[in-house]
Parts: sequence; structure tokens; C-alpha cells
Amino acid sequence: METTSLPKFCPVCKLPNKPNALVCDSCGAVFVDLHLGDETTRNMTDRRATDFVRNTGELNVPSKGMAFFLYGKTEPFAVLNEDVIYLGRKDKESTEVFVDLSAVDGFTQGVSRRHAMIQRQENRVEIMDLHSSNGTFLNGARLLPEKFYELKSGTVVQLGRLKLIAIYSWIANR
Repeated sequence: METTSLPKFCPVCKLPNKPNALVCDSCGAVFVDLHLGDETTRNMTDRRATDFVRNTGELNVPSKGMAFFLYGKTEPFAVLNEDVIYLGRKDKESTEVFVDLSAVDGFTQGVSRRHAMIQRQENRVEIMDLHSSNGTFLNGARLLPEKFYELKSGTVVQLGRLKLIAIYSWIANR
């Protein structure tokens, strides 16, 4: 009997999936597979209009650093100028530079305590999911945990169900 024809069962919801599935079709849990070379966990051809920003011109670009906007809002809720920034729900013991999403309903929106990390490199900005419970998405495409992806200014970043827009001017001002 060939084992590749057997369904892959989700460790979270226990429902069957295709044998070569990377993400559970029912609950969205990521299946851990260390042999992946793919950019995202699945091809999301059915992206919603809200996965993209049509006009970032109405959002204020900070003179230095990165500004975070809630999707649909024009005022930033956080502006930081650090090389490494963590996104999540900050706990009291943390000494890292954090964008604390508790104040914007992060807990009920599915944001993990240490959800994602953004870092500035010489000529690009990158984001990495930190094994969050509900996933990190760029313009609707789910990211694999512990892998850096380029974060372009104006990208819709989704943490769980919370959508943010990251606007920055680091590269030009460095």
C-alpha cells in the first residue's frame, strides 16, 4: 500500500486533508514540513480585494522609521525607528521593541504574544512569522514560520484576523 494516497490529518481540528497539503483546508493550521522550498504554504488565487491597498498616498509616510496603520484608517497607531521590531501582545517581562496590538483588540483578533518579527537589512525590510497560532499573511498569502519574506512599504500585513498596513522610509533615509 502506498502511503502517499492516505489523507493527512490535521493535528488541530483532526479533519482529513490531501496527502500533499501544507495547510489544513478546514482550520488553516500549518503542517510542519522541514523540506519545504515554497514561498508560501499554499497558492491563494482567490484573494480578496481587502488583501491589497489601492492607494497608499493618503497614508502619512514617516520621515524616519515605520508606521503601522489599522486597515482602513489614515492615522498610524505606532511609529518606530528600530532595526528589529516584534509584533504581538506584549507581556510585562519583554525587553524587545514591540508593537503591542493588545490596544487594538489583538487578543480577540487572534494575535499571538510573539506573532511576527520585522527586521531592517541594508537594502530591504523583512518579516518572519514566529510560529503564531493563527498565521501571518502578506497581501493574503500565508507565510511559513521562521522564514523571512520581503516586506514592501504599503503591504497589507495580516496577523490572525487583524489587518495592518506597514509604511516605511527606512531604506532611503539610512
